[in-house]
Amino acid sequence: MTHLSEQSVGLQKHRMRASVKHVRGQLSSEHWTKWSQQICGQIKTLETFKQARTVMLYRAVRNEADLDALFAEYWRLGKRTAVPRVEGEMLVAHYVCDLRTDFQTGYAGILEPLSTCPIASPQDIDLVVVPGCAFDVTGNRLGWGKGFYDRFFENTELQAVKLAAAFNFQVVHVVPANADDVRMDHLVTETRVLSFTDRG
Repeated sequence: MTHLSEQSVGLQKHRMRASVKHVRGQLSSEHWTKWSQQICGQIKTLETFKQARTVMLYRAVRNEADLDALFAEYWRLGKRTAVPRVEGEMLVAHYVCDLRTDFQTGYAGILEPLSTCPIASPQDIDLVVVPGCAFDVTGNRLGWGKGFYDRFFENTELQAVKLAAAFNFQVVHVVPANADDVRMDHLVTETRVLSFTDRG
């Protein structure tokens, strides 16, 4: 019974990934730029963002919401930024201070920090802005199937707030989730901010 249930969830996840990938592929550069700017604007207003001393951001790939404007905002405020780098089966956060010189193309064509960039200790990260395929209105996240962020969040030293950044078309009523899938604390789109206070 459990095996069949997991198989069913896996199939649902596969279909949802294919659907979102198709829509994302049709996204115009104008909408991508405008909506990304709106998402960054929403994030900047959050107390979670204002209070964080160190934030882990991602570099957008394949029409993900672009967060590059947030780096400049953090540096302007004298705060620290980290970006994940795939090392083996794990994500390792590295501090960055220049979008032009601190990066190289890495796993799956994603811009990743150079290995020489200092490593950010998990306990020092206050906020993690998380990409994904789809999210639902209760904080569940559907990734792209590799589990990198799920494993990253398993680190008990990491007590950071988890904030998902996504376009409205990535928000669905229910994400098929397994018991070990990590839920978000906040979800920010171009038009709304959802907070999930019930973590039970």
